[in-house]
Amino acid sequence: MKKLILLVLVLCTSFISMDAQWNVYMKVGISPESNPTNSPLIVNRQNPSEEFLFNLIQVKTQYFGGIQVRCDLGTNFFVESGATYTQRKSVYSVKYTMKRERIYQELQETEDQLILPLSIGVKLKSFEFTSGFLGFVSLAKQSELNQIDGFSDQSNKAQMGWHAGAGINLNKVFFGLEYQSAMNRTGTGMSVHQQSLELRNVPGQCVFNMRYKF
Repeated sequence: MKKLILLVLVLCTSFISMDAQWNVYMKVGISPESNPTNSPLIVNRQNPSEEFLFNLIQVKTQYFGGIQVRCDLGTNFFVESGATYTQRKSVYSVKYTMKRERIYQELQETEDQLILPLSIGVKLKSFEFTSGFLGFVSLAKQSELNQIDGFSDQSNKAQMGWHAGAGINLNKVFFGLEYQSAMNRTGTGMSVHQQSLELRNVPGQCVFNMRYKF
C-alpha cells in the first residue's frame, strides 16, 4: 500500500513536469444505496446466551469528490492518477438467537476514506475504457459496533483494491460508470472475543462519475 501511495505521488509529479502532455480534472460521483445479500455469521457459539447472527445489510448512498490527473501516451492510450474523498456508511445487523430485551439491532459504521487510483486506459474515438489499482486510506471511523460486548477493530488504515470503468469523453466533460472493489472481505480485522467478523463478501460499488477538465 505504501508503494502504491509513493507511486501515485511520483506519477503526479512526473505529470506536472511534462509540458503539454497532462490534464487536470475535477471529479464528482455518486454510488447508489445497495443491500448486499450475504449469509450471516454466527458469533459467540461458545456462549449460547450471547450468541447472535452478524451481517452487512445496507451500504448507504455515497458521494465522491476529488482531483484527477491524466497523461496521454500516444494517440490511443493514457495513464491516470489522483485523489478522491468519500464517506462510506454501512449498516450491520445483530440478531440474538435467544430471547432478551433487545433481540435485534441495526448498527451503523461511518468511515471517511481517501481513494488513490493508478490506472491505464484506452480511447476509441469518444469512448474510453480504464482499469487499474486503488488504494483505500481510512481517514476517520465512527462505529456503533463498539456497543457489542468484546468488540475489537484492528483493521488496517490502508487497503488495496481495483477498479474498471468506461465512459464518453466530450473534450471538457467526461461521463462514466466505474466499478470499484476492495481486495479484503467485509469485516476483515474486526472481531468479538477474538472471533473474526469477516463475512463472505468483498466490498464493491458502482460509481456514476463526471469529470470537468480545467
